[in-house]
Parts: sequence; structure tokens; C-alpha cells
Amino acid sequence: MIFNRRFIFLFLVLLMQVITCMSYIHFYLNNLYLPSPFLVDKFDTYMDLFNTLWWSVHTGAYSIWQSVYPPLNFVFLRTLDSILSINSRDFSDPFMLRDDASGILYFYIFCYLLMPLLLMCSRSWTIFTSADKLIIYFVLLLCTPMLFVLERGNLIILSLPLLGVLLSTKGKWRFLSLAVLINIKPYFLLLASADILLKRWRDLLFTGTLALLIYIFCGVMQGRDFYLMVNNLIGFSKSANLFSPYDVLTYPSSVSAYTYVINSEGFDYISSTYLKKLLGFSLEFLKYSSISFVIYMAIRSRKLLTEYMILFAATAILTNMGISAGGYSLVLYVAFIPFLMKMHYKNAFIFIFVLMTSSLDLINIFDSNLDGIQTVYLSGISIQHVQWHLVLGSALRPFLNIMILIFIGFEFRYTQQRSIKYGV
Repeated sequence: MIFNRRFIFLFLVLLMQVITCMSYIHFYLNNLYLPSPFLVDKFDTYMDLFNTLWWSVHTGAYSIWQSVYPPLNFVFLRTLDSILSINSRDFSDPFMLRDDASGILYFYIFCYLLMPLLLMCSRSWTIFTSADKLIIYFVLLLCTPMLFVLERGNLIILSLPLLGVLLSTKGKWRFLSLAVLINIKPYFLLLASADILLKRWRDLLFTGTLALLIYIFCGVMQGRDFYLMVNNLIGFSKSANLFSPYDVLTYPSSVSAYTYVINSEGFDYISSTYLKKLLGFSLEFLKYSSISFVIYMAIRSRKLLTEYMILFAATAILTNMGISAGGYSLVLYVAFIPFLMKMHYKNAFIFIFVLMTSSLDLINIFDSNLDGIQTVYLSGISIQHVQWHLVLGSALRPFLNIMILIFIGFEFRYTQQRSIKYGV
């Protein structure tokens, strides 16, 4: 009976994803560009991949392009460049490379299909039947966070099986997976908080040393300017006008997206400077008070917490911290699906996750015609006044993400209260 209920629920979630995807396809066939919540710049499709690939074989990745990607990303793509005989060095810019190097794109799509499978091969996913996992697999492929990653061509997709290893193993494989994760995206440093809370100083030292060695080794292979990555990260986090308000609100994961837009030049929907500051302060207060609540409860109940609970909290914090993590960071929650089944508030988490990936992205609440002519990469045509939509899913997603933080705090408190009540 439990199997049937779970199977029916998963099938309904899959049906919802199929309907959402069909709507995206219908919009594309009628307008020849993808709708919100996909990229605002319709010519920028896959450019996270091709920019990084092009700079992997050219000097100045950190000094000219001012990349915030650790050197491992460049070394990985440069290796692929050699294996697939792409010869990226022969192209004068990343856009020309994208037009000709279809081999790397096919490889990325293969990774997109493979990484969720590898994740579900980890030990933690054995609680699901083969039928359950098949449906979950297609849900993952079709859900908007994953499609957003695919359109960007972002290498965060490689982190999924590594998170599976991190959550399912101990010892050297755990050290290696976390060290590699940190060298894919620096914000994965937050995952080391599990070792700090659990006072596993030896593990923390091993992981930190291994991560540093990977960084230095790949940095030396990439070029002499790799040390500038730290400066670039600091500059990236402090930049106030790096993105347009449309970019930030297209697929946000943090309420800081609203703060960014409110403080941006040209935002005149609220004329009062005082109200702008008050609203921005209120949003940041909501974010930091939720994060503080989770940290406080984690410290109070640290002796009772399992590693996956701490890693789940760390992941929620990094996705909520600011706009720099990117909306695609929400795909990281996928790795924690099996562990939700063990939590007291599992129904709340599942309900929030379903809402975050639901058909709410099909409901427009605000429209705007973008000025200028855009060339659409996927269709190859030029369109004047591309229409941008603020969809209900994007509007609610940062607040749903805050709710995940709050329920994690409740989960920690329940664990503590249960220990006091039953003496465990």
C-alpha cells in the first residue's frame, strides 16, 4: 500500500513536469525563444560551458576574464578539449567555438543524462524501488532547476554524483569527494561545517589539505594567474551592478535577489528611499534570522545530529546566502531526497520541493518587453522586444527556500526534544 501511494505521488509529480515542459516547448514553437524562467540573454545559451572551455586553453582566465571558477574546471575542460580534438585554441572567441564544437555539447548532454543516474546508484538510494527511481530520474531530467542548468551549460551538474559519494561513504572517498566539490564550486566549503560541528578535526585537516593540493596542482597547470581567483571571488560578491534586475529575478534562490533589485539603478516602482531601505532591510533580516536560527539549533543539538542533517542545512544556507550561488544551486537538493524520508518534517520538505519545481513557473504575474534586438541562439533568428515574464514560481522560490531553512531548524529542535523526552 505504501509503495502504491508513493508510486502514484511520484507519477503525478512526473505528469506535472511533463505538462510544464510541454508548455515551454509550445512557447518556443510559437515565439522561437525560450520563456522565463530561462535566460534573459537568448544568445547566451550554453555559454557557462563554452566560456570556460575557451578560457581553459587561453591565457588570462583569472586576470582578463576574472573567473571565479577554481582551476579544476579549466583543467577538466582542457583535457576534454584534447580527448575530443576540439582545438579550442583555433577559435577567436567562445561564441565561435560554440558554433563549431558540437562534440563538447553532446558530451555535456550525456553528462546531464548520466549524473542523476550515478547519484541514484549511491547506497542511500536503495530505499527506493527500481520503479520509483525510474520515475524520479525522469522527474529530475524534466524539472525546471535541472533544465535551467542544462541551458546554462553549468558544470554544477558534475557535483551530483560527488554529493552522493559524500553522503554515502566514509574515509578516503569522502575526503576526495568533498575536496573535488570545493574545487568545482568554492561555496562547497560550507559542507566542511559537518566536520567542525562533529569535531572531526582530523577529517577536516585531510579534506582541507587535499582540496588545497588539488587547487595548487590544477592552478599551476592552468596558468600563473590562478592565485587571482580569491580576489575575483571577493570582487564578485561585492559587485552591486554586475547583473540586470531581469537576470536576478529570472530564477532566484535567495531573497537577496529582491534586495538587489530594490537597490538597483532605475528601480522606480517604489519612490520612497526610506521604504526601499526598509523593505531591503526586512528581506535581509528574514534571511539572516532564518540562517541564525538554523545555526543556533545546530550548535545546541550538534551531539545528536547525523552528518546528512548538517550537510542538508549547509546546502540550504549556501543556496539562501545570496545571488552569487545562482538559481541553479537548487539542484543540489536532489542529493538529499533519500534522507528526507528519515526526517520528522519530511512531508513539509517534500511539499516545498514539489512547489519549487512545480507548474507555478507557467503563471505570469508581471510582463515586460526588453529593449533592443536579440539574436536567439537556439532558433538562429533575431527578435525585437523579447518579452520577459516574472513567473509565480520565480517570485515564490526564494521564500520557499527560506521555509526549507526554517523547517531544518524545527527538525534540529525536534531531534533535541526527542532526545530529552526519551533519553536517547
